[in-house]
Amino acid sequence: MTFLVEQSTSGTALLSLIREVHAILCKDAIESVPGQFKQRPNMIIGADFTPTPPYLVPSALTDWIDNLAAQMDAAASDSDKELAICRQHIAFEHIHPFPDGNGRVGRALMVYSCFLEEITPIVIPVDRRKGTSTISIRRILRGFTAFAEELQEDERKRIEMFAK
Repeated sequence: MTFLVEQSTSGTALLSLIREVHAILCKDAIESVPGQFKQRPNMIIGADFTPTPPYLVPSALTDWIDNLAAQMDAAASDSDKELAICRQHIAFEHIHPFPDGNGRVGRALMVYSCFLEEITPIVIPVDRRKGTSTISIRRILRGFTAFAEELQEDERKRIEMFAK
């Protein structure tokens, strides 16, 4: 996570950052080329939608970055920020920009967004990750946001333990 905290947040830089995060998180872990957007259409088993086609990924992610920034600018409370981060996580899963490793990158971007907004990070523990990509896609936004708030409360407790 240190890498994420040290990075720039401009739109163009963030698009490159997303690729770099994928390269770091997926190096030697998956068969696709780390840091490279998908070249062929992909799918999510059990999803009721088709992810963004490869040729639209860069523009879809640019829109995703702009939408997240606009939602953060408009947020009146931490709750609004949490809702926006969850909404954008679902949008990222719908774009599904990489052949594999999208869940890892999406979770890292949620934590990164929380750090930038100075709110408790939304950290999905390993034992609760199974099915989170389908949770974020199949459940309504409020359901995913409630899940994220529960995770934030767990993270607050961990943070408090370190502060003692």
